[in-house]
Amino acid sequence: MKCALPAIPSNGYYDIIGDVGKVGDLVATSTSLVYTCIEGFDVQTHDPRFLGIVVCENGKWSHSVECKSKSVIHLKNAAWKTKT
Repeated sequence: MKCALPAIPSNGYYDIIGDVGKVGDLVATSTSLVYTCIEGFDVQTHDPRFLGIVVCENGKWSHSVECKSKSVIHLKNAAWKTKT
């Protein structure tokens, strides 16, 4: 099954590995997207092991990626550390 290429993330972009296309185009299973964020932003995902790489698997992307402001990330981390 193929996956539709997702929207370009705010404050970043992705490179397509294993296929070509534009937002909304269907790409082959095993196609990967490598996300990069602009300066001042970091890649955020539910599973940090993936470091901004998602893979088309059975018609769905393995997970979602966002580009979050580094200042917001640092504030959240600081707040979490003060609670422990």
